[in-house]
Amino acid sequence: MLFYIFRRLAEKRKELRKEKSKEAARNRRGKEGEFFAELADTLPLASGLKQSLDKSTVIKLCINYMRLRELLQSMLDLYLFSS
Repeated sequence: MLFYIFRRLAEKRKELRKEKSKEAARNRRGKEGEFFAELADTLPLASGLKQSLDKSTVIKLCINYMRLRELLQSMLDLYLFSS
């Protein structure tokens, strides 16, 4: 009888840990989604297109956008200083 009670308590604790872990993962994914939405909003794209991007595309576009800005700034600096 005592063994059954302890086993049942252990099962309950295990279920609670699983539920707590699921909730933490859900919260983490929600925050991550908000972060990627904010990042996508900084890209110079049409607003309708921004909302349909997946996470890897947002990262790729941000990297390419930063590279393009750096290239254009270098070209501008070269033009201004060579004149």
